[in-house]
Amino acid sequence: MNFDRITSAKANHDNLNSARNIDSSAPRLNHPRPGFHLSPLSAVIAIAVLISLFYLPSTSATTHKSKSPARHPSIPTSASTSISAPTPGSIPDSTSATALITVPTPAPFSFLCPSSAPLPAPCPVLSLSSAPSPELVSSGAPVPSPTLTQASASPTQPTASPRSSNSGANAQNVYTVSASGFELEFSDRGLATLRRTSDLYPTNYILANNPLGDIIVTYRLAGENEYRHLRQAKLMAPGQVNTAHLVASAANAAPTPFDTAALISPAAPTISSNQAVSPLSASSLSPVASSFTSAASTTNAPAPPLPLPSSPASSPQATPTQAFTYRLNPPYIPFIAGVKVSASTLSDRDARSSARALSALYDDLPIVDSKSRSAGYFSFSPKKGTVEWVQYDFPQPATATAIEVYWLDDSALNGPYKVPVRWRLLYRDARGNYLPVKNTSPYTTALDRFNRVTFEPVTTSSLRLEVEQAPGYTAGLYEWRVETDQEKLRRQAWEKEADEAARQLRVESSFKVTNALLWTVSVENLTDRPLEIADLGLPLPFNTQYGWNKDETYNLRVIRHFLVAGHGSFVFCQRTNAEPPYLLMIPTGQASFEYFDDGGGRGILCPYLHSAWAFEQVKKEGGRWRFQTTSVKLRPHGQTGDRLSYTFKFMWAEDGYQSVRDLLYEEGKFDIQVVPGMVVPENLEALVAIRTKHQDIRLEAEYPSETTIEEVKPVKNFGQVAAIKKIKGDKAGEGVDKRGSVTQSSQIVLEADGAVGGAANRAAADARADGSYRLFRIKFSRLGENMITIHAIPGSRLNRVADPASTVAASAGSMPLEFFVTEDLETVIKKRSSFLTTRQQHKDPSKWYYGVYSDWDMKNRVLRSPEDRDGLPTWLVDACDDAGNARPAFVASKNVYFPEQAEVASVDLYIKHYLWGGMQQTDDEPYPFAIYGIPNWKVNRESPDPGRNGQKHIWRIYDYPHIVLLYHRMYQVARLHPEIKTELAAEEYLRRAYRTAIAYFTVPLEVEGWSAYETPTMNEIVMNDLLRALEREGWKKEEAELRRHWEKKVRHFVEDDPYLFGSEFAFDSTGFEATGAMARYAMEKVVEAEEELKRKEEGKLRPGGEGGNKSAEFKNLEKTEDEVKSPGEGSIGTTTARGIAPAKKVQRSSMTGTEPVVVAAATGLGKMAIAAEITRSVRLAEVAELITGAGLSGVPSEVERNELIGRVDDGSYACTVERTDVAHDADVVKEAEQGDRVRKGVRPAGGKAAARGARIEDAEATPSWCPAGEARAELQSEKGAGAEVSWERARVKVEKFMEKQLRLNVAARGWLETAYYYLGSDYRAGGGLRYTLSYMSQMGGWSIMDYALNWAGTHLFDYLRLGYASYLSSWALVNSGRAETGYGYWFPASENDGGAGGGFEPMARTRGWLGKWIERGAWYYSAEEDVGYCGAIRTAATVVANDPVFGLVALGGKLEDKGDRIEVVPRDGLRVRFHLMASPERRLHVEFEKGRLAKEKAVVIKRDLSEIILQVEAGGEDGRAKIGGTKMAEVELVVSGLGLGLEYKAYDRAGQEIRGERLADGSTRLHSSSTDLVVLKMGT
Repeated sequence: MNFDRITSAKANHDNLNSARNIDSSAPRLNHPRPGFHLSPLSAVIAIAVLISLFYLPSTSATTHKSKSPARHPSIPTSASTSISAPTPGSIPDSTSATALITVPTPAPFSFLCPSSAPLPAPCPVLSLSSAPSPELVSSGAPVPSPTLTQASASPTQPTASPRSSNSGANAQNVYTVSASGFELEFSDRGLATLRRTSDLYPTNYILANNPLGDIIVTYRLAGENEYRHLRQAKLMAPGQVNTAHLVASAANAAPTPFDTAALISPAAPTISSNQAVSPLSASSLSPVASSFTSAASTTNAPAPPLPLPSSPASSPQATPTQAFTYRLNPPYIPFIAGVKVSASTLSDRDARSSARALSALYDDLPIVDSKSRSAGYFSFSPKKGTVEWVQYDFPQPATATAIEVYWLDDSALNGPYKVPVRWRLLYRDARGNYLPVKNTSPYTTALDRFNRVTFEPVTTSSLRLEVEQAPGYTAGLYEWRVETDQEKLRRQAWEKEADEAARQLRVESSFKVTNALLWTVSVENLTDRPLEIADLGLPLPFNTQYGWNKDETYNLRVIRHFLVAGHGSFVFCQRTNAEPPYLLMIPTGQASFEYFDDGGGRGILCPYLHSAWAFEQVKKEGGRWRFQTTSVKLRPHGQTGDRLSYTFKFMWAEDGYQSVRDLLYEEGKFDIQVVPGMVVPENLEALVAIRTKHQDIRLEAEYPSETTIEEVKPVKNFGQVAAIKKIKGDKAGEGVDKRGSVTQSSQIVLEADGAVGGAANRAAADARADGSYRLFRIKFSRLGENMITIHAIPGSRLNRVADPASTVAASAGSMPLEFFVTEDLETVIKKRSSFLTTRQQHKDPSKWYYGVYSDWDMKNRVLRSPEDRDGLPTWLVDACDDAGNARPAFVASKNVYFPEQAEVASVDLYIKHYLWGGMQQTDDEPYPFAIYGIPNWKVNRESPDPGRNGQKHIWRIYDYPHIVLLYHRMYQVARLHPEIKTELAAEEYLRRAYRTAIAYFTVPLEVEGWSAYETPTMNEIVMNDLLRALEREGWKKEEAELRRHWEKKVRHFVEDDPYLFGSEFAFDSTGFEATGAMARYAMEKVVEAEEELKRKEEGKLRPGGEGGNKSAEFKNLEKTEDEVKSPGEGSIGTTTARGIAPAKKVQRSSMTGTEPVVVAAATGLGKMAIAAEITRSVRLAEVAELITGAGLSGVPSEVERNELIGRVDDGSYACTVERTDVAHDADVVKEAEQGDRVRKGVRPAGGKAAARGARIEDAEATPSWCPAGEARAELQSEKGAGAEVSWERARVKVEKFMEKQLRLNVAARGWLETAYYYLGSDYRAGGGLRYTLSYMSQMGGWSIMDYALNWAGTHLFDYLRLGYASYLSSWALVNSGRAETGYGYWFPASENDGGAGGGFEPMARTRGWLGKWIERGAWYYSAEEDVGYCGAIRTAATVVANDPVFGLVALGGKLEDKGDRIEVVPRDGLRVRFHLMASPERRLHVEFEKGRLAKEKAVVIKRDLSEIILQVEAGGEDGRAKIGGTKMAEVELVVSGLGLGLEYKAYDRAGQEIRGERLADGSTRLHSSSTDLVVLKMGT
């Protein structure tokens, strides 16, 4: 490591102004006042001041502002004095730059000054302001150019190691630039700070202590065998800048479009191929000549790094854009060359295979802190609490005198690593014995810095660092430096290497700001020999280090999304709170990415433009990669092709995801949409929509003979005729109001044309009606990975329809789309369940773990056990955690829909012999129904420790919901399939499910103080299902008890705004199925409460209400429902606790940005029932007019009206909805005036009728649906499990929580990334680098699907696409296939058919989360993946949707357009759920509780929606008696939407009406004891 103490003079870079050479620390002497005299420096400053006084009308204190429109108020800077003068050669017009010398007032500390700077010395700043002061604007003076601020360190600052600020790193010189929406800070090492101008949060998108600017370069000269390496960036002095690679355009000049002909050199450098697997186009990977060369840039005079005031004699010239250029040097490895690293936890073989990871101990890369794991590290995992060692073996003896260790410790984040209890250093003597050194300073374990230990000199060939690990923890190290007598020799060798490299190759990393931030990487061969560039990689240290601080992680950290896909590559970062803007980075021109890794174990994304050498090293260790990796050859210096240059563009996507898509399109890239996802079952087709400015594109299949591709037109005009028929219906006056105009309800139906539903969606489709999206249908026949490559035809013109003004040719290129093809989902699901029961279950009765589902090793084809763990943790193999608990739960879940006697018996075996009385305590034990955790139940039960680490290890809350789900599913099997024999009765399974759920909330809290109320857990959605089961069985006491616990938890998440990314780790996605379930439950309760209140009030306000006859009351109810059955845009249907409700009104997501309108202030004023929709500005006459016009009886007295006005004026009754929701209620709704007393809310369910019926008995009461004020918005007045929840007051908070949890769920998920292992996959802290397709891909996907189907408005189809892609995603990990395909893609073998990987590793090779080295692809252990498959069973559905991009599509089904009807064959895997999304306003939801849709039989939908035919079959193996040769089935299904019971009725094959049970939420449960058809038919 680097122990060469660099002097202060060397630490300060040469690129400084004269002020930095002043010794500010020199003592100030009191000399006699001299006569008037100016030193040369003073004279220059005085002249500059005089010039500025004559040139500018006035001076002022300035504040840096951005030219871009501010989204939020900027933070004012400290006061400063400004003296202005023109820059050299500036032209006095609005585009020239004006230099402002700004000297801020002294402050105790400035972030621009190094933290070690002596105080109170000021921090001198030289800046170019991007926005003029008011005086400059009023005077017509030139508008300043981008802000550039230089802050220098005091010359007297102490010097220290350049390693880390925590260990006394060199003070960095900081240069600040503000322009084009960017706030940038450049240090001597690169771009250290990147923020959005005037952003809501001060988010730095760059990781602390890891500046952007390093480049990984591997090269060699012709005739040489050894490769050389460059990596570390260093800011160049003015004379070093290679001006041939800088743009000399004006700061405000518009960027010149890239032209292919201008970019490619006539004699382009040669590319050599390293791998020919699924190649990208070789021509598309050709590097470009200097894309930043201009006539003005070929001069030998270098541009000054910082503009300085000029003299009046300066000739007018355009001011060059300020650029920061860094020269790349060889990586300094401050250690003895040839050192060998070994450890007690690694065998020699493991040590060889882990060489790259072990090298992290001496890579000298930046470290953020001890807990973040921001850099490569070494640990003694999986050992815990033991004494271990790691050692260096030198090739020859060296004399050592000191070491430094930087410890890894994330124990504060509930991580597995902690500093050791004690440690020491040993050396090997001449006899080979290891002896402790005689230390002269103590051994320390301080965090966030290096721990230095000095000792008496020892000459040795080996040093060993020995640690005693803390109990229950593993020790880890980021760095272990050794100070030896050979360090100076190594430093000298490195300096010689750097000098030699500088004579061979010039690599520069340059940044500049025009209308965007541009980063240019240029490479030039300086030798007279050809030179090969084998690697060119870009470490991108974005700020992805998360912690437990909620606000810090939400607002100051980012989630990184990226796609390495040739010319379609991109990277974008969003704050973890998902609030825009997003930072988008794209390669421009001919630049493209072909490979990526984690920057040498640092956890930092490093995409490569060329990667032949980097991949070759991984390939030697078994790594694999799909794309072609390349190198490029530069010709000798002076010849054409001796250099190349690549540029990358950073831009702000102001409005989030759609802005990213739009920018990709505008920049000549590809905007891709795919349905049903990138994982495609072989019996379904993929539809790909491509939006690009390339007019000529072609799609190429990786396996042409097994793939068909055709361009198609979307199916349109679905559902229109029904709308017309409705208006022309037989019912008198239907669809027409009293004035003969189309009513609001009918008008909305008319808006639901074939492509879209509602004005907002129609506008989105019209924007693309110019053909900018091209639609392709793809049918795959080959299982496994399939690549479709989009080629832009060279020379094709930009799309003039989309961009009529453009005549410049777009850069030709290609983009791969990575699909994965599975067997049909029904087969996949059945194979996985069968594999678990036949391959993964231990069935030896002599073993204590008899019946357990352990893990299967697909690589070695062996079932692991507690006696043969293969180094895996006990929670995985002993099945006492999420993995083992979820496996039987999945098998039981599958058997609810496809029962198999053998599989049900397998689950009962597990329950009887492993779970009950083993892992779970029985009724007679101290903690009934408690679940034992790690290492396993046997160890814990037999432990001598009576506490938390032994006999009471029953406190891990995550273990419980899986067992609740298991019991509940077995209850369903026993209830629904009496032909299947089960060990227990249905009621006993239900009892155990209930008691385990109660234990989940009570036992961990009692034993450990771990509250299940505060953490969302996997499979916790079962609580909603369990409550319905208890209600069905009439277990009212049990239902009430569980509901109290569940609602207490829901209330915590809705009211208290907890940290949603938190779990057992600081950043995790494991909660987003549970948060979706809680949001759904809360919203259902709100809607039900509102509907109940509405029904009561309607009954009172109409004849025949309470106290009237029941017949009249029923008619009133029908009339009320008829008024609200077709609400406005944004209305939806939702599944409630009793089924699926008709359309409900919900508040839109904040992403829509719609303008609110005040509506509905209601009061009850004693005996009168008043429901008026008014604003706070309404006066007495207007109140009377509104109430009378609303047709309500009982006009209030003047006193009552005055009281009502007072209530409205103080804001206590006002709440809001979106303008679109009330646009047609002009007679009773008035727009709100702006005022902070108006509360944001939402219109009540049912629209106008519900508002009229909202009667309040007490004059002091607030309308139940109008949460006016924080106190009134609470779910209940008292907290505690026994308090009754006031759901009708909770809408605003519930909607806020629902929107937030959805937003965060989507943020931690791939959406724009068109690779099967990204699209729909959840992202953990690795952010797509590692471990994708986890179990949360499908579990969190359920939440998104549920929101899309039941709650989403404008963005319905966007969420629907993402939700369905998430459902399909992780099925790619199931290793299934036929004999001709080797019985599986990942690990072909008949024994592995039905096995599964626990995750996917996107990198060529990496050490996976389980501690195993994994090559790109699926893991060979299933780990926790069955947790996700439980979620997939809940999600499976066939969805027919009128998509604004694709037209009419069937997700999970095969759709055929038959003219007057649509036929859809369900192929979703279960065939128990069917959804028709004709528009956001017209939806049908069908869910079978008994039976299912018939296999390979079509659901027939008339184009006008007048009739829908469902062909059904029995849910089990046995059907009912045959009638006329047709097998009948008993079916029970819940249906909602499309006005069922009002507009539609249900019939069987014989034409007999199927009478249904009307549920409390408005949905209908239909039951037929024997049928094969259910026909939903529109009434006349």
